[in-house]
Amino acid sequence: MRGIHVVILLVLVAVGGGAAYLQMNKPKPGETAVAPVSGPPADAVYIPVGVLPADVINADQAFVGQWVPEPGWLCGVESVTKHGGEKAVRVSITQPNPMGGMRWLVVVVPEETYVSRGDFCNVVGRIDAVETFKDGGIAPPLRVLLKDARITPRPK
Repeated sequence: MRGIHVVILLVLVAVGGGAAYLQMNKPKPGETAVAPVSGPPADAVYIPVGVLPADVINADQAFVGQWVPEPGWLCGVESVTKHGGEKAVRVSITQPNPMGGMRWLVVVVPEETYVSRGDFCNVVGRIDAVETFKDGGIAPPLRVLLKDARITPRPK
């Protein structure tokens, strides 16, 4: 009889925990749920294998609209922020730049993506923009913006 009470208690705790989790994670008023990234369309155009983020920056707008193919770019996470109200992972690009200036890869990801500063991951997605920021320096910061992206953390 005691075993049945333990089982019933465990079931009640599990149901209560699940209900609490759903309540805490439901969208707030005015928020919409983020649909998971479904991947590139059937007619997607991919950048050539071996093209790196700095190559995309150097080519200016030539790769905009194209997709980074699997397994993606290997990146180290610098920070997790927001970009246009969406979750974004920011990665510094470490390829040498003879003119100086910082180069960034900004990856807009679904909210349910969990990575932290210092994590290494593979990044795939659609190249949405190549942008320059005017900061008054000789070599302004540059960034590649990936959307419809997916990040796969590497094992630690």
